[in-house]
Amino acid sequence: MCTWEDWSQAYPDAKLYASPRLPAKRKDLTFYKTLSTDTSEPEWAGQIDQCVFGTGNGWFDEIVFFHRTSGTAIFTDLIMDFDSATFTPIAQVTTRWNQMYQHTPRGVQLAHTLNRSTLRNALQTIRGWEPVRAIVAHSPWLCVEGKQQVAGFLDSAFDWLAPKSTIVESVTTAVRLLALFLIVLPIHALIVLIADIITPKLINRSGSK
Repeated sequence: MCTWEDWSQAYPDAKLYASPRLPAKRKDLTFYKTLSTDTSEPEWAGQIDQCVFGTGNGWFDEIVFFHRTSGTAIFTDLIMDFDSATFTPIAQVTTRWNQMYQHTPRGVQLAHTLNRSTLRNALQTIRGWEPVRAIVAHSPWLCVEGKQQVAGFLDSAFDWLAPKSTIVESVTTAVRLLALFLIVLPIHALIVLIADIITPKLINRSGSK
């Protein structure tokens, strides 16, 4: 797998663009600009369209691109497709529960609990491109070919955005919020605590002996 250092060495003059809020997460990287609108940058206007999948300032906003000449839609972390063979049996169960195979991960879905109407508009924009090919960057290699196949792929990957009745939407929103605050955020905090605080202290302690 290529790292950012590999890409920067291969293309030293390339500019690095960020999705919303990424610069705060990756202070080790120097970004040229943050993309936060549906307006293509002058460098690729007329060649590549873009769509903000989110509010433009949310937790897990992503930028979806569309290469006009090839009719290709490009997704990053919005859709994932891992190779289950690389995981332990337990990890296979957890990643399937988290819907990380040709689908939007459950955690990202929960993060977008309150702005789903905005996301449906973004998905409508993506459908309006009528892509004949879809590439998922967060995968070993997933390329869906054919207009009908891509349309079906979008239906499946974003089935969580299918419109529901007002009552059903209200109940599911309440459940999502409870899951977000009682399960997802505490688990995330625990992971950060272990990875960023406890583990480094244990390593330093063992190294000083």
